[in-house]
Amino acid sequence: MSLSSLFVLGAAAGLTACAAPSDQAAVSDAGLNAYASVARRVYAGEQRGTPVHASLRRISRDAAAMRGNRAELLRQLFLPHYHVVRLRVVRGGRVVNDVGGRFVVAGPSRRGMTISIQDAIGYVKLVHRLTGVGIVVRGRPGHVAASSPALAKASLPSSGDAAVAGRRYAVTSFSEPGFAGERLRVWIVGQPA
Repeated sequence: MSLSSLFVLGAAAGLTACAAPSDQAAVSDAGLNAYASVARRVYAGEQRGTPVHASLRRISRDAAAMRGNRAELLRQLFLPHYHVVRLRVVRGGRVVNDVGGRFVVAGPSRRGMTISIQDAIGYVKLVHRLTGVGIVVRGRPGHVAASSPALAKASLPSSGDAAVAGRRYAVTSFSEPGFAGERLRVWIVGQPA
């Protein structure tokens, strides 16, 4: 999903981003749920959208990469004009090679190659920039990305209210699949309206 499509989606839902990216948006419960819907759509675009499938098709034509050649997989990560953050090749149920970032958005597979074009930090930055609300993504122990250090450290309920750094916030959350079976939890956090 393109950024312009997301802005149209947000405008159609009556949502606006904060003027300053470091501010937390003041939102109603309905607004918080709408922002969560935007965050889900962004995740789906990064996981299953046209750009990730185009990269997977391109890389799957590279015989050395498909065999799991480490040098070729690393070359694919650093090609100019492409954004690939992790590649994994599995043959016969065994991981042949796995290169790139460790905390990344799930991606599609083709003929034993799994790809991701977005890491969790990039996803957090994108959703925060589009919505202005706080966002936290947690996976396995040690895997956390958040729009602020205070949110990264906070204990958040799946929904309701939470106190973070002495301030009250409204919270909602949802789960998403991460790369290689990692389960992710995504929290959307805003100041109550």
